[in-house]
Amino acid sequence: MALRSKGSTDDARLRTIKHLALQYDLEPEGDYARPDNSPPARAFQIINCAFDLAVEIARSGIPSTDRRAQKRGGKWMIENMHLQSGPDGVMLLAHALPTVLARTGGDLGGAIDRPTSSVEQHEKMLATVADFYPLTLDAQHLKDGLAEYAVIKDHEPRAVVAAGKEEGSAYSRALLRGEDPDQDPALVAEQKRWARDFYIGIAIRWACLRILGADYEKLATKMVTMAELREGRDEFRERLLDSWARGSRTYIEFVLLDQK
Repeated sequence: MALRSKGSTDDARLRTIKHLALQYDLEPEGDYARPDNSPPARAFQIINCAFDLAVEIARSGIPSTDRRAQKRGGKWMIENMHLQSGPDGVMLLAHALPTVLARTGGDLGGAIDRPTSSVEQHEKMLATVADFYPLTLDAQHLKDGLAEYAVIKDHEPRAVVAAGKEEGSAYSRALLRGEDPDQDPALVAEQKRWARDFYIGIAIRWACLRILGADYEKLATKMVTMAELREGRDEFRERLLDSWARGSRTYIEFVLLDQK
């Protein structure tokens, strides 16, 4: 796959996010992985980290169970990153990165085995990127991605689960049977992991749609979310989570620097 060399990655990064730096008179190729950034520079560095996540998704996290679709989608994502709505997909990931880490205690619910930052620090990062790079197209999509967290709070399965169109989690199925899943700590823990993976899946799917642009339609019938799968779900969840965790590394390292 393309972008294996650092040089080609740097070139694609520059073409994709240069205009986002220039909005605030920042140096597009500047090193902002440091603790003394101005607020706009901090926000731009989160965009830089989101680009790294997008590259990792292209390499290992295309949301399809079809291997040919994974390969084609990854190749086209790399090629299309700087085109049309590609930067919008990177901006979406810049919002999703701190959101999911804040929701999971800073370590993706145990999926990241390294020093991490506090929930408050990730919330600070989300507020910063939202101030300087607000979402227009995809704000509601990311809100929708939090729906499985709402199940824990409201004790109401999502409508498609209640209607039988999606199988849903074990927690939701317990609710539909009239049981109280909060009495089972294992069900609660699994629902938190399910909510994490549901959000990641939604964020990846919409990022792919934005970055792939017109090429997404060529793969649309092969693209899925974990909630739509009845076979191969565990493997699919693990692959996307692993891809997200790897792609989050530069962001996590930056947040640790920034809080010093």
